[in-house]
Amino acid sequence: MNSDTTGFLIYVALAVVASLIAHIFVRRFWVTCAVVAVGCSLLNIAHELVTHDFHIRPSDVAFWLPMLLAYGVAISFPIAFLTGLPFYFYKRRRKRL
Repeated sequence: MNSDTTGFLIYVALAVVASLIAHIFVRRFWVTCAVVAVGCSLLNIAHELVTHDFHIRPSDVAFWLPMLLAYGVAISFPIAFLTGLPFYFYKRRRKRL
């Protein structure tokens, strides 16, 4: 398995764990999904910055950092949504009883 695949799987595992922890402690479903998605994406950007020794060019700020943010959100939001659905239905059913 190459390093790109390993990095992606670690990112997905981080998103799942962060989503589970956040959905346990936060009641609002959509807010939790959005916060987890943006938070995981920002952690991915921080990892990329550390990997490249904090050498940032203006083109990185203008193009690549927003692309990394969008990529991270596109990956982690569905993960947060799917892992949060059981918590949402459980809290909704419990609230109704």
